[in-house]
Amino acid sequence: MSDWTVQQRFDMALQLHQAGHVSEAESAYRQVLAQDPQHADALHNMAIIADTVGKKDVAETLLRLVIQLQPAHTDAYRNLSKLLRVEMRYEEAIEVSRKAIFCNHDSPSAYFNLGINLHVRHHHDEAEQAFRQAIALDSNMYQAYSSLAAVLSDKGNYTGAIDAYRQSLALNPYFLDAHNNLGNVFMRRGLWDEALECLQAAIEIAPTEALILCNIANVKKEIFLLDEAIDLYRKALELQPEKHEIRSNLLLVLHYHFHLSAQEIFQEHCLWQTMHADSLRAHLIQHPSTRQPGKRLRIGFMSPDFRTHSVAYFLLPLVEHLDRSQFEIVCYSDVKIPDDCTQRFVTLSHQWTNIAACSTAEVVDLVRNDAIDILFDLAGHTASNRMMVFAHKPAPIQISWLGYPNTSGLVAMDYRITDAIADPLGETEHLHTEHLIRLPVSAWCYRAPEVSPPVAPLPSLTNGYVTFGSFNAMKKINKELLSLWAEILHKVPESRLYLKNTAIAFPQLQELVNTFFEERGISNHRIILSPQTQKVREHLEHYSRVDIALDTFPYHGTTTTCEALWMGVPVVTMAGCVHHSRVGASLLKQIDHPEWIAENREQYVAIACSLAADLTQLSQIRQQLRETMRTSPLMDEVRFTRDMEAALREAWCWSIWATAVAKCFIFHQQRGDVRVIFALSIPHVTEWVRW
Repeated sequence: MSDWTVQQRFDMALQLHQAGHVSEAESAYRQVLAQDPQHADALHNMAIIADTVGKKDVAETLLRLVIQLQPAHTDAYRNLSKLLRVEMRYEEAIEVSRKAIFCNHDSPSAYFNLGINLHVRHHHDEAEQAFRQAIALDSNMYQAYSSLAAVLSDKGNYTGAIDAYRQSLALNPYFLDAHNNLGNVFMRRGLWDEALECLQAAIEIAPTEALILCNIANVKKEIFLLDEAIDLYRKALELQPEKHEIRSNLLLVLHYHFHLSAQEIFQEHCLWQTMHADSLRAHLIQHPSTRQPGKRLRIGFMSPDFRTHSVAYFLLPLVEHLDRSQFEIVCYSDVKIPDDCTQRFVTLSHQWTNIAACSTAEVVDLVRNDAIDILFDLAGHTASNRMMVFAHKPAPIQISWLGYPNTSGLVAMDYRITDAIADPLGETEHLHTEHLIRLPVSAWCYRAPEVSPPVAPLPSLTNGYVTFGSFNAMKKINKELLSLWAEILHKVPESRLYLKNTAIAFPQLQELVNTFFEERGISNHRIILSPQTQKVREHLEHYSRVDIALDTFPYHGTTTTCEALWMGVPVVTMAGCVHHSRVGASLLKQIDHPEWIAENREQYVAIACSLAADLTQLSQIRQQLRETMRTSPLMDEVRFTRDMEAALREAWCWSIWATAVAKCFIFHQQRGDVRVIFALSIPHVTEWVRW
């Protein structure tokens, strides 16, 4: 072999590499480079091997050398860009992609690679242009159509996204990502049949792909098939137990199930900590122990819902009324498609940071560098959550509120905001990893939409029959609850049940609901099924057709309950023993209507029937309810804000005191002074010692 040419040695090395004989290929590439130290392709392939075995720094050095030797080496640019992207050095990756285009402006892969990097950073318009240019240069590039579709979907152009995904699949019917992502777009549009069809095609291609199983479960939970959804989530976790997002999806759906105990659900939350956050406990961020009790506090709010969303409705009054001399507001937004509500929060914030394109590590660094004193999690285990950020403890005090109706399960989450009705004193502490802060009146402050229509007359006076209604999400409705509603319909002759939500658009679901009631002697003409409406005013106008609202169980409504009450419709709720089944009770107590709160199924039916039996009284309630709400603690924004401010200040001061006492305790414990080794009963101190 001593008389082989450089090309012959390279060809042999390449054959070994392609056959998977990596070590032999590396040795052969070194022989090539011994003859020709500037052989760009050998250097490039050595970089690929280095990257494969985890030597990222070596790979980067070699790839940059290749580009220096051959400025038009498209593959080197692509692989360097990918390496930088994997290492989350996104801006550098974008810069490399732009250089690739400058050196080879006719390369579709160069534009495609630029689009990928821009999309990761949510530069949607530029990414769209890059993918369209790639397609213009190569109309058969199915990956570019799929990536273009993803950008269009993120921009809210679902029609364009569907068309682009279909073009991608027309070029490659076995392209897994396109099937999966098209299914997700259909799900966002409430097109459940189409979504399941796409996801089923995806799972046939990749039967053990956990993400696809999770997406199918996401559809199932929306269309009244909770048991199937739970089974799919668990199957997905068996395949990829490290996926914390899948476990979060499972945790959320467990709240909808009628027969799961509070203790079972709590244990599942603790498992999230065990599986995904325990490994971080030895490396948690340490915060300065010298804190000033009266300082102006920097309050961070982290959420994907700084937009037209239920969370924003309840958050906005607080953000507007917080005392700026005592509190500085910093918002970390995961919103992908901003709207007018987003802009309102931007205006109200002292500092606004869009974290939608940021990694967990980047967000952790942001919060720490911003010196946040108290960080609010407003998502819990809902979609686009940042549980892993909170698991790192980037702020000295972390609080869960609004977006999730239960414990986070995180050891690093210090507090959870609630009230004494949603979480009765002494009854739910053992179901939380956080210390509960019970606001003195209510954990919520409702602000009605500015576009609210006037309260309509009682519809039963014109219809001649009573209409019960529930506009809650279908995933909150279960067969046990439907049985209660069927019992109410039997006891109130000719009454109707009006269900309105996104999932109702699913034909299979309509059939399931109608069949359920038919089997119990309720004809279809008494069941009104209406899909969700997009505009807020149009949505609220549907309450003009409802006489009495029926809350869901075990997962109560919150925004839905407030909207019904605001539109003059009384809400019948059944109180359970934990937060997510006591929210309705808390809301009704705030407007001084505890008589609509049932303690069991029999009372639930009886209250609904009693309201339906006296239309004169029902009409009076309808005329008075909006004003009752307006003047109630539930809508007293200033009072609520002062209560929250006091709670935040107390949490801050307690943490200072607890730190000092706990340090004293540990110091004397180490010295063996038994006189000061006493039981610390204050929860804040106990939490500190746990760290």
